[in-house]
Amino acid sequence: WERRVENIPGSPGRVQVHEGTGYAAPTMATDGVRIFASFANGDLAAFDLEGSPVWSKNLGKPENLYGHASSLVTHGDTLLIQYDQQNLGYVAAVNVATGDERWKTERDFGSSWSMPMVATIGAREEVFLAAEPTVVSYDLKSGKELWRIDCLKHGEVTSVPVYADGLVYVSADSANLSAIDVKTRKIVWESSFSKPGVSTPLLHEGLLYCGADDGAFACYDGRTGEEFWAEYADDGFYASPILADGRVHLLDRSGTMHILKPGRELEILGQSVLGEDASCTPAVIGDSFYIRGLKHLFRIGP
Repeated sequence: WERRVENIPGSPGRVQVHEGTGYAAPTMATDGVRIFASFANGDLAAFDLEGSPVWSKNLGKPENLYGHASSLVTHGDTLLIQYDQQNLGYVAAVNVATGDERWKTERDFGSSWSMPMVATIGAREEVFLAAEPTVVSYDLKSGKELWRIDCLKHGEVTSVPVYADGLVYVSADSANLSAIDVKTRKIVWESSFSKPGVSTPLLHEGLLYCGADDGAFACYDGRTGEEFWAEYADDGFYASPILADGRVHLLDRSGTMHILKPGRELEILGQSVLGEDASCTPAVIGDSFYIRGLKHLFRIGP
């Protein structure tokens, strides 16, 4: 099925976007019953799996340099929205079934193209948001700010926070890759080399794998920040590294998939060429990759 998203009260219609961003940069989300999609003009719509409209609203006319690109996140019966713009900013939680607002917390950080990340810290669920110059933690139930750390100064923030074993990892193009202890709320280590700008790092068995805008890809010790290896591809990385079938996969912007064996020593198992530029992180369902290229949607599998 195919549906149009239109006639939403308050929608500004078409807005100016960067040609590299487009009108549908945000990744859709689902709770398994409904799907949620947002667009460059701030329109947000929910459909059931048969394509029937459930609810829709406009989030406010967005203004930023490249166009709105923050993806949606579902957690239980809540849809989380990061809406950091030059003209307005907030993080909101809405009911997945109705679109009704549960809470909304104002933010004033300018544009960000990152997305919320939820983690359980002790007995509490927290929402981490990254924007220049700050990482902020909010209480998932109330939207109350819990803490903040300035570690993303001068960065155009697209990379999504990653959490594991008490540490939150954040990065941006002109800021450092930083590991933050959520208990002490201190920076444990940071690196200015081979760090993600647009893509989000992958943490697997204590190792942090990163793909950089300039084509570097590297592996760090997640606890200490020690760099185990670094290599260069012919093109940069906007797509995030993923783990599939026990291997690390990094898709560069020219559409070449770099397949690595996880570990402290670099071992490239192979390279596969898509034949088309690609900036989106692949999705894995069963034994197949789904890759959104510049012109086509690809399914790669048996």
